[in-house]
Amino acid sequence: MNTDIRISVSFKGHRKLKKLRRAIGDRAAEYLLNLWISTATDAPKGVLAGWTDEDVADAADWQGEPSDFTAALINCAFLERDADGSYMLHDWCQWQGWACGAEERSDKAKAAASARWEKHNAGSNAPILSYPSPTDKQLPPQPPAGGSEEGKGGNGQPPDPPLPTVADPPPVPPKQKRTKELPPESEKFLTFWASYPNKQGRAKAWEKWSEWNLDSQADAIMTALNGFKRSEGWLKDNGQFIPHGSTWINQRRWLDMAEVAAPRQPVQRDGAAPRPMPNSRELAERLAQERYDADMRQNQPENEQEGG
Repeated sequence: MNTDIRISVSFKGHRKLKKLRRAIGDRAAEYLLNLWISTATDAPKGVLAGWTDEDVADAADWQGEPSDFTAALINCAFLERDADGSYMLHDWCQWQGWACGAEERSDKAKAAASARWEKHNAGSNAPILSYPSPTDKQLPPQPPAGGSEEGKGGNGQPPDPPLPTVADPPPVPPKQKRTKELPPESEKFLTFWASYPNKQGRAKAWEKWSEWNLDSQADAIMTALNGFKRSEGWLKDNGQFIPHGSTWINQRRWLDMAEVAAPRQPVQRDGAAPRPMPNSRELAERLAQERYDADMRQNQPENEQEGG
């Protein structure tokens, strides 16, 4: 297995890295290094056969939408697809020749060790010694061949009974791979799924929901979901950027619900643009100020309220 990868000194200022940084943010180099290290250990040839968008995103520790990440890598020529549709890293074996040849080096090392062992055994003239087992040491000596007419042995004693044969143990059956059985979908999960817009990955979403016992957090999840459904990010381009349901659950996106921007209001009839809606913090401060002013007016003496 590979224990390291090689990075060119030109990587820091490479134009492809700068382009990727503009596309996915300042942590672009970190995501690439994570992906390259995972490839060196799990797919030394650079061909990510069977990897999905989520697998690539998890290998890079990307927390956003997986398809956005793979699309950015392909656009910046760090990732490409082969004829079978599998992902593969661009020019991996050219730049990571040592990592790419890990399997061949391992096979050659095993073959060389086997050849040395065979040569050692063939050239050795030492006799092959066999040692009795503990059971053999406890057995009495066998009588000499040929007994008397009365069925006695040569020492005048009855011959020993034949030794029992020990049968080989029965073969151990191979272990069967257990498939995880999931319980039926709960009512709270069905309510969530009916309300979620992008209904992709239902089985994976329910697997995580049941594993984490999210029925206990269903109210908080639904509150966050309703907030996201009103956000500009989800309303933009007819919901094009809404993540899959399985991704939203798997990445615990409901915990990101701090402040959701409200959609823009239409222009008023008189042609003047309406005032922007306050966010939750501004609204809370305004309500607190109004309550304070009301309490002050209520506690003022009557003569001060009449102006005299």
